[in-house]
Amino acid sequence: MRFKAVIIIVVLALSQVFFDSCCKINTSFTINGVSVSNLNNSGSTPEEIGDTTSNGVSKNAYGIRVFLSTSINSSGFVYNTINNLKLIDNSYALGCKQHYSLTNMIKSFKIFTLNDFDDSHKAGADVTEYFNGLNKEYGPYITIQQKINEINSLLTDLPEYFDIFLMKPPTENGFFRFKIMIELNDGYIEDLKTENIILF
Repeated sequence: MRFKAVIIIVVLALSQVFFDSCCKINTSFTINGVSVSNLNNSGSTPEEIGDTTSNGVSKNAYGIRVFLSTSINSSGFVYNTINNLKLIDNSYALGCKQHYSLTNMIKSFKIFTLNDFDDSHKAGADVTEYFNGLNKEYGPYITIQQKINEINSLLTDLPEYFDIFLMKPPTENGFFRFKIMIELNDGYIEDLKTENIILF
């Protein structure tokens, strides 16, 4: 009886190893475009700002939301990685491993101020270092480069957007506008500008 129980345990363990090694859902994304919006981070959650010319935001609560327009290139097939044969439809593959990838990763992400920001950052200066992202939107603040690395690694489904926040406010209050330059590793470049916003 004890021998039979051991055999059953061994068979179940081997079955799990075989299933995990043979079952995988592959999904790849391509970034087709990018857009940006001003954020007010003074509440419990960041909110997009509508009429930015008349309604300002505290310079200690300013952020930018970066939207990613994407397309799915392939998704939903489960393959036997040993002989590359399709095993089952993904609708039945509840225990399969999800594998995500980006066909065009973000190579460079820079933020420039279009107004005099402080004594060392006049109009046109790179102020990327003054902004931070969130670690998977829930954890502590991380640098912009760390946030880009997180997106490029794509351990989960690609987000529709990600938020970045101004960590060092400008010296003076007034109208501000930022330019975001994004370069993908396929050569695609986006040169975006936020709407004018009053920071006080």
